[in-house]
Amino acid sequence: MPIEVGSVLPEAGVTYYDVPQRYGETPYRYTVINERPVLVNPRTRRIMQVID
Repeated sequence: MPIEVGSVLPEAGVTYYDVPQRYGETPYRYTVINERPVLVNPRTRRIMQVID
């Protein structure tokens, strides 16, 4: 699966986590794919940002 902004994650098999409060309030969640954290819109499952 490509890890890039705009990619949509599958419905099953992905665990989402709350973004820690120290990063500010956000409607997004994060997950880790291939050891890289990514911000995801939980309603659409679309990757919003890849964190380096």
